[in-house]
Amino acid sequence: MKLFSLILELFFIHYGFCSEKESDKSSTPKPDDFSEDLKVLNESIAKYGAPKNYKQLGFPGPKISLDDEKFLYTNKLEYEESDNYILRVRTVTPHFSYTGVYEQVKMPQTFQQFPEIKGQFAEHFARKSGGFYIRTVGYKVDQNGYQQFFLDLTTAQTTEQDISSPSLKFCGGYTSKSGGVTVYNRVDDRFSGDKIWSRPSGKPTISSTVLITLTGGNALG
Repeated sequence: MKLFSLILELFFIHYGFCSEKESDKSSTPKPDDFSEDLKVLNESIAKYGAPKNYKQLGFPGPKISLDDEKFLYTNKLEYEESDNYILRVRTVTPHFSYTGVYEQVKMPQTFQQFPEIKGQFAEHFARKSGGFYIRTVGYKVDQNGYQQFFLDLTTAQTTEQDISSPSLKFCGGYTSKSGGVTVYNRVDDRFSGDKIWSRPSGKPTISSTVLITLTGGNALG
């Protein structure tokens, strides 16, 4: 009986505990990174003009949120009886989110006046040296026509690290209603349902995302 208890205890120690070892998967910055950033910045300026201060122009800006806070801002549609409205649509990626579409319309008091229309749109696209570019462009429509403004260009690069060094936390799972077992892939001691000790199904990782604005603004809004 004592031998069985010892074997069972060793089994829990081997399979029940997780280990944490950080192995950086990010690549070391190269001189080509800066030339690529400068090229994209110059192309954006050639297409949309010199960067403008979006706060001075009354635009919300990209408002980039990272990781656990990427749902901080929600989609919004505010509509008034006077036909004024504000529309905001967020673009969400695995590691960050940003304002993809924003538009504000104020209708005039008389038909002789032109409505006040302004907004912004943004896109993210791959950065060859790693991560993404997030580019935000604003616009206004008035009696003088349609005008565009280059508001922001930001790089977002995510670093993922494997966790494999010793830890005192158990990797656990829970029994589902159908009788199957779901295993936590992350180091966590928050369980639901019947606790069991189980080996993780994959290497747990942690990630962090770094933002660098190339236009001198504040990408976080």
